[in-house]
Amino acid sequence: MNKPITLSYSSISLFLECPRCFWLDKVRGIKRPPNIMPTLPSGMDEVIKKHFDRFRQSGILPPELRGKIEGTLVSDQELLEIWRNWKKGIRYTDPATQAVLMGALDDCLILDDAYIPLDYKTRGYPIRDNTHTYYQNQLDTYTLLLAENGYNHLSYGYLLFFHPLECTDQGQVRFHAEPVRVQTEPERARQIFLSAVDVLSKEETPEVGPKCRHCPWAQQITLPAL
Repeated sequence: MNKPITLSYSSISLFLECPRCFWLDKVRGIKRPPNIMPTLPSGMDEVIKKHFDRFRQSGILPPELRGKIEGTLVSDQELLEIWRNWKKGIRYTDPATQAVLMGALDDCLILDDAYIPLDYKTRGYPIRDNTHTYYQNQLDTYTLLLAENGYNHLSYGYLLFFHPLECTDQGQVRFHAEPVRVQTEPERARQIFLSAVDVLSKEETPEVGPKCRHCPWAQQITLPAL
C-alpha cells in the first residue's frame, strides 16, 4: 500500500474473520456487499451515552453499575468526547511500520490511577456464558490503546449488555442491564494488529477465512491488473 495504514477495531474484526476480504477491501478497494444494518443499536448507544453523562456530571455511577463494579466514570467529558469520536478516537502509531491503530470507546472507568474500558452492547436476548468472547479483541485493543497513550490499566474491561424485558402499558420498553468483566491482553491485540499490517504489505491475495460467507462470491470475479 502506498498510503499510510490506519486500522480501526472494525477493520481488525474483518481481518480476523477473513484475511482475503480484509485485503481486498484495503488494497484493491473491493468491499463486501453491504448488509442491512438495524438502527436500534446506534440509537440505544446515543441514549445510553447521554444517560451516563448525566451521572458523570454528578460524580456517581449510574444504577446499572452501582454496587456491581469498582471505580468511577472518567470525569473528563472533553477527553471522552474525543475518544468516542470515530474520526479521532484514541490512537497508537507503531514505530516500526508507522501504521496507526485507532478505537472509539463508549466510556471509561477509573480505579485509583488505572483506566478501565467500558463498552455498551444491545441485544435481543439475555447473554450466554460465551457471549463476551465475541468482543475479546475489542477490549484487548482498547486496553492496548490506553497503555500506549500513557494510561495505567488493570488488564480488564467491562461490557455492559442491555436486553429488553417487557413493554409497559404506556408503551415503554424496560431493559435489563448486566455488566460483564473481561480479562484483557493488550499484547495479543498488538500482534493481531501487526499481522493485519503485514498482510497489507504483500501483493499476493491472502487465504480465505474458514468461515467466510462472502469469498465464494468474491472468487468468481476477475481482478483487474495492478
